[in-house]
Amino acid sequence: MLVGRSPRYVIHSLELLGCDPAVLGPVAQACQAVEDRVWHAHEDFRSYLEKQTALFYAVDGTGETVAFACFDLTLREDTLVLAVNECMVVPEHQGQGLPNLFLALLISHLRFHWRSAGKRRRYKQVVAVSMTVNYKLMMGFKRYSFLTQSNPYRPCDEIREIAREYLADEGLEPVEAGNPFFAKAAFPGALKNHPAVRRPEGIPADFQPERGDAFLYVGKVSSFWALGLMAWLVQRSYGFKAVLRVHPFKRLKVRTCRDQRPVPYTKEG
Repeated sequence: MLVGRSPRYVIHSLELLGCDPAVLGPVAQACQAVEDRVWHAHEDFRSYLEKQTALFYAVDGTGETVAFACFDLTLREDTLVLAVNECMVVPEHQGQGLPNLFLALLISHLRFHWRSAGKRRRYKQVVAVSMTVNYKLMMGFKRYSFLTQSNPYRPCDEIREIAREYLADEGLEPVEAGNPFFAKAAFPGALKNHPAVRRPEGIPADFQPERGDAFLYVGKVSSFWALGLMAWLVQRSYGFKAVLRVHPFKRLKVRTCRDQRPVPYTKEG
């Protein structure tokens, strides 16, 4: 599905749960070519995509896919857990704001649905989850932590539990006992390009990048502030016309837990 254009890119989206293999095949192949230039994958890419909820990808003026991001949505009682599971941009197109654009487009869809569902909404807050081995991203998470009610720098019991559940689902162990926000050997040897950034403060002494240890960011914010603030940021960054032209997913699904069948996202809110 075409969701928008920028001066340099055409942005497409794809619902992944239950996607027709004939449709997914060429898209997966193009996105895998992006991943191969940035990342040492530890899982078959096609199988990995089939476990996600939504995919956004950017095509440049030559028709080449140059970036993608995949997300997984899970309903946890009255909390919508939004996992940013992978975002890759080929080196020559980095620094163009594509990861922010992908996230903004997904948030635009969530806000559209949140407003249209009205009293049928099934969640009151949003928890964003993302895991990274990149020091630069870790510093960015800390810089903008003031935007969330709770995060790894001021955790509440709920996000600690969500972090533990995420590690268990991925078969990972924490770097240090009692701290679920740093995962041991999550991506061994995966990152191909290491940014020249100093080691951030607050990382456990036993955190070893060469082992593939990763930071697990979990940030909670109310639906009203999350979707309202993100809508404002989208409008400020990309203009009101861009927001109005976003084509929301029609059948985007969420899981009631990560190992269960998804449920329709639009029927029950």
